[in-house]
Amino acid sequence: MRTIPGALLIAVLAPTAIAAVNLRVETHQISQDRYDLIVRLPSGIDAIRVQSMLRPAADQVCEGRAWQWGPHRFESTARLGPGEPQAGEQTFTQQVDCGAIATPDLTAVAAPDAPATADDERRVKETTLAYLLAKDTGDFAKARSMQTEEAEPYMRSDWSEPRAAFNKQAGLPIARQVVRLTWYDNPQGAPRKGRYVAADYRGDYRHSGFYCGYAMWYREADGSYRLVREEEGQVSNETAGKIAAADLPALRKQVGCRD
Repeated sequence: MRTIPGALLIAVLAPTAIAAVNLRVETHQISQDRYDLIVRLPSGIDAIRVQSMLRPAADQVCEGRAWQWGPHRFESTARLGPGEPQAGEQTFTQQVDCGAIATPDLTAVAAPDAPATADDERRVKETTLAYLLAKDTGDFAKARSMQTEEAEPYMRSDWSEPRAAFNKQAGLPIARQVVRLTWYDNPQGAPRKGRYVAADYRGDYRHSGFYCGYAMWYREADGSYRLVREEEGQVSNETAGKIAAADLPALRKQVGCRD
């Protein structure tokens, strides 16, 4: 078994809020070809950007072999109570699998030569809102049908249970919105080449509770889109109600909302 240092120091260009950063990445070996990459960064940087920053670390820990992202998680240390400082730190843990990865037998669809069109944007927004509606109304069978097989490693086996509990407490949102689309052609670490798009979304209620996150979609041969990955944060009315109105934007940012 190879010996991998417990920490890697990677110089990267971080998001504009941070500029250039010497990124200290802790590495924990889970099995022969599976590692956790752990990094601490200012809160408010979304998963896609952190993964981009971690790519050199994945290359190094896998010693130049092909690799693929696994599940990730983050914990925030930001204090969000009334009058508390809004600055905080997040600990981001990203699993990486090195070498040949067993993936579902999925056919890659070449990314179109032309950029995404207005019709592509409309389709993605409509598909995302339909997916959110299915989750909001407890139609998890329909939501599952919109996911690809490659989504399964990233979704907890009981993924619907926490959402169902949140729905019971929160009720139905008064608004759902896709706030941003970010397009990716043939991203490194993806299980198959093609065009991907991350749809950042939000759901708002009459009370103070909310949810937000992103859905990563893959463009199929017929021009439709299916889910390959999702990250969602939820804040109950009870939790949000304890936060001063002036501090709610900071709370949304810490949860990962990209309003």
